[in-house]
Amino acid sequence: MSIPQILAVVAGGALSVLFACVPGFRSWYDAQLPARKSQIMLASLLLAAVLLFADGCLPQINVFPAEALTACSLQGVADLFVLLVLAAVGNQSVYGLTKNLRAQDSQMRRYEAGLQGYKSI
Repeated sequence: MSIPQILAVVAGGALSVLFACVPGFRSWYDAQLPARKSQIMLASLLLAAVLLFADGCLPQINVFPAEALTACSLQGVADLFVLLVLAAVGNQSVYGLTKNLRAQDSQMRRYEAGLQGYKSI
């Protein structure tokens, strides 16, 4: 696996953690409709893949070292698709791992809300 591919997987996983665990993002993301959530995640993954590709094409960005970048060519565009797929794999892998964590957190919040209701009586 090349460095851009590893970065794509990590970026996809990081997006999943961002939307699942970071309080401000999580509450906003949870309030969205399921179709909208899919659109937001796809756009975020596409943006991450395009930024990795753009870092190789635009010397002004220059965030990662040259060996970590995709080629700024037709082959690089094909690699962009691979990066997008790998970002989605990383995203869904982390989503699967954190799904139970989110469900438990939701149950805990409902439980605590129920306890608070009893305290006020």
